[in-house]
Amino acid sequence: MAQEWNEKMAALYQERYSRLYGAAYRILERQSAAEDAVHTAFVRLLRMKGHYDALTADELCYMAVCVVRHVAFNMLREEKKHLLCETPEELSSRRQNAGAEAALRMTGVQGNNEDALRERVRETLYCMPDEECRLLWMKYYAGMSNQDIATALHISRHAADMRLHRARRELEKRIKEAVI
Repeated sequence: MAQEWNEKMAALYQERYSRLYGAAYRILERQSAAEDAVHTAFVRLLRMKGHYDALTADELCYMAVCVVRHVAFNMLREEKKHLLCETPEELSSRRQNAGAEAALRMTGVQGNNEDALRERVRETLYCMPDEECRLLWMKYYAGMSNQDIATALHISRHAADMRLHRARRELEKRIKEAVI
């Protein structure tokens, strides 16, 4: 019976991995974290055989998506707790790395040496106004929604949307200029 459950879970993993990964990635916005969330969820599902054994394949897929999302939200909560305990130096370093990752994803700029590209993004972020850099950090590293950003900055949601749009556009323009 345990072998049958393991085979059922292996089939689910192979057939639905991209869907589960996508659900986690939309929450965590980082490849490695999304992969970790999917794997953690499958470990939990494997241990919960007695609870989900009678489910059909579609029901099991739905349950897997729910567990992946739950794991991803827990990971995000833990990251935010950790952020509250960081020193200013750690926060500054993390902001630079997060901005670089976001810019690389956003601009679609690729190259043979990703470290060099990340360094270019960091340099570009240093040249940008603090407000634009802060907006990008809040959105892409802290995972804040546009409404949360608006509330934190005491501005309207529309103003936050526009400022984020302009900051992304400016970062994209500067990155592409630096690469060309």
